[in-house]
Amino acid sequence: MHKHPLVPKFFLDNYKKYFGSTKLEEITNLRIGVLSIPINSLDNARKLIIKKFDCDLPNISKSIIIEAPKLRILRMTIEQLFFLEFDKINPIIYPIYSGFQSVGYLSDQSDAWVSIRIKGEKVIPALERICTIDIRYPGFPENSVARTQMEHLSVIIIRESLDGFLMMSASSSAGSFLEMLEVSLEQVI
Repeated sequence: MHKHPLVPKFFLDNYKKYFGSTKLEEITNLRIGVLSIPINSLDNARKLIIKKFDCDLPNISKSIIIEAPKLRILRMTIEQLFFLEFDKINPIIYPIYSGFQSVGYLSDQSDAWVSIRIKGEKVIPALERICTIDIRYPGFPENSVARTQMEHLSVIIIRESLDGFLMMSASSSAGSFLEMLEVSLEQVI
């Protein structure tokens, strides 16, 4: 047994806080894989997704959820998919590497992103202050996804429910990302 075992360190120390009834929390059990697909391999990638997950590719700027295992597939562009796996203990990204080597380039980017979930009554007013796109319902319905700017940061935003969003930004800016969200929430409660 090692005297100094490796212990996970989360970017925001497993942050969770309520602002009135609105909850802001770091998501720490998320594994993120990104598949870049050469344009001439799109049809093969689609067939592989159907075979492995029994679903078609989502449309661009949309996401789909595969319940078992808990996986969300985001379609960012015609040639880029994000796999968000909500179970780091039993990962599925690594076992599917072999299948995707023939259709694209899959990389684990879990350590490149910090993920924050915001859910509650004041979500829309708080995000409207800092988000450059219109996230109101029904224009940005459930499972919609966009890459946008929030203040000076690049953010991927996913609508999970009517009053809930999952957002991801560069892990190197984790502190700034959290502070921006906290300040915006404080202004609307």
